[in-house]
Amino acid sequence: MKYNILLVDDDIRDVAVIEELLNRRMNCKSTVVNNGEQAIDMLNASTTGHFDLVLLDLSMPDVNGLDVLKAVKPTNPELPVIVRTGFDDVEMAV
Repeated sequence: MKYNILLVDDDIRDVAVIEELLNRRMNCKSTVVNNGEQAIDMLNASTTGHFDLVLLDLSMPDVNGLDVLKAVKPTNPELPVIVRTGFDDVEMAV
């Protein structure tokens, strides 16, 4: 079974590494968006299809990861989301 993963990240280097792992090594299908607004639109659109998981960057230039979560969780409460960040901030992680 191929998992359908939405990757939300604005860093092209991170996207390249993660896609390599997901698509080639883990046999997953990934869809990439590079900002929070696109992620919200994609997750709320009924024609987008089903995602099994969201890999979400916390820090993005337009809408941060926490705001993306607030926008999509009411309509997608069962969707697993892994929030990633490059910042070493324990308070934010909690």
